[in-house]
Amino acid sequence: MRTAINPVSVLLVLLAANPPMLAGQEQLKVSSPGDLQTVETKEDDARWWTLTDEITPHQLRAIHEDVELHRERYQEGVKAGTRDPLPRGIEGPSFFIDGTTHPELFQMCSVFDAFAIGFGLQEADPRASLVKFGFEGEVLETIIQFTNDYWRERQVLTEKLSEEMQPVLEFVLLGREKLGEENFKAAYKTRNATMLASVTGYSVEQVEKAFDLMNQAPMGDFSAQALPLLKQLLAPADWNRFRAYLLEVQAPMMSSVSTDVLGEN
Repeated sequence: MRTAINPVSVLLVLLAANPPMLAGQEQLKVSSPGDLQTVETKEDDARWWTLTDEITPHQLRAIHEDVELHRERYQEGVKAGTRDPLPRGIEGPSFFIDGTTHPELFQMCSVFDAFAIGFGLQEADPRASLVKFGFEGEVLETIIQFTNDYWRERQVLTEKLSEEMQPVLEFVLLGREKLGEENFKAAYKTRNATMLASVTGYSVEQVEKAFDLMNQAPMGDFSAQALPLLKQLLAPADWNRFRAYLLEVQAPMMSSVSTDVLGEN
């Protein structure tokens, strides 16, 4: 999900430098993002894989980058009574998807990540819903084992990156305290490292490093590295059925909304 300065979502991309192995998948080892090209072509970016063939990856990305469309959908939610009106003076969200009305607008990688998180929450465990959807036998076991491995690696990485992100969080809090929210956002957007260094007491080099960390890609990059591996393990029909499961069962439970916040691209 999109959050402001979330240690996990901001830093999971560091996995790309030396990603952990998914247990039991040694033959599909991925040592860097470029290695994914042995599985998919360069034009096929797994970050923009869709849940339905009715939308192409190119179309999905264009929809995600169209702020006006996000605001229109939010206003539709306000009119329908499913969303609260924004405070006076706020123009609108920069990103909004409601899975109950537009589940097809989620990237497959973000829905898969939410699906995997359910393996760590007893009340949200998706195994029963997989069976109810018709998965069984070897296909069911493949999805469960793969996702379990992904979830375990995600937990390890979460703990590691949360610790590494702590100094950046301290810098952000200090910067907001010294400058105020809006001025800090403006300084961040223009990468005014000299000014931020002068008001926070950090060196310019430390501020530049914080900028780089905050601009790292979100959680989707981690799950996007995993999806081509899962696709290889499933037959085409089973892969498309899993996409349909994520579209019809998982995505409708999701919602994502954000304004212009730090760490978003």
